[in-house]
Amino acid sequence: MKETSNKYLIVALLFGLTFHGSAIFFTIENTYDALIHLFFGNHYATSWFEPWNYSWYTGFTVMGYPPLVHQAIGMLSYIGGLKFGMFTVAIIGIILFVTGSFRYAVLITGNRTVAGYASIVAIISSSFVETLHIFGQLPSIIGVSVLMHAMPEIYLYIKTGKWKYFFTSLSLIAVTVCSHHVTPLFGMVFFISPLIGMVIMDVSREKVNSNKEITFLVFFKSFLSLFKRIVLFCGSAVFLIVFCILPYWINSKANPITQVPIPHGSRDNF
Repeated sequence: MKETSNKYLIVALLFGLTFHGSAIFFTIENTYDALIHLFFGNHYATSWFEPWNYSWYTGFTVMGYPPLVHQAIGMLSYIGGLKFGMFTVAIIGIILFVTGSFRYAVLITGNRTVAGYASIVAIISSSFVETLHIFGQLPSIIGVSVLMHAMPEIYLYIKTGKWKYFFTSLSLIAVTVCSHHVTPLFGMVFFISPLIGMVIMDVSREKVNSNKEITFLVFFKSFLSLFKRIVLFCGSAVFLIVFCILPYWINSKANPITQVPIPHGSRDNF
């Protein structure tokens, strides 16, 4: 059966690009964090291989933040300037967030219509509006969007064992951690762990005639049959989380973050 385009996904994409894609030109420069990411982008645009930035006070190391979004802004600045790079990354983030929400919802529900509705809800959600237009946290948006794109690949690898899904899932995990360090750490707990449980349940369901027949023994046997794949993926993912931004972790150990009260909306009591 030929798969048709999902009209709800198209609506979500059009809304995201028209509303958020136009609103960012009036909001993002006034957010808490966006211009800081622009500042980092300027560093990579002018001194790509220099780990130390001399522009802010007495200087600081740029290894204190995963580099991918900042490097993307820096590279795109060669085309149309730093603001062009920032706005382009924001628009890419909007598209990835919509499509990532759709793919993740298809995976969880198995229903493309429901997933289409989910993509619409995601793009109009107050949390997305707040993250983009108030906090300007572009790395967080890119990170969680790419993580959602990784979820179907992880599912398919653990269930089928095909190597192409192994490499695509790890590639997306690597992009996630290079965008935002916290996203994959929480993602392993709140996204990937439940996903692994879902894979085991789906494999268990295929072995019996109904959900009522899924006993602990059936579940445990399914877990054992998938154990090597689960360990291989999780071990590889943890390695990439450490290796891809190793300078960040080294810097974090040498200069641990101490929580200092600062005027930032994320600390407000709503």
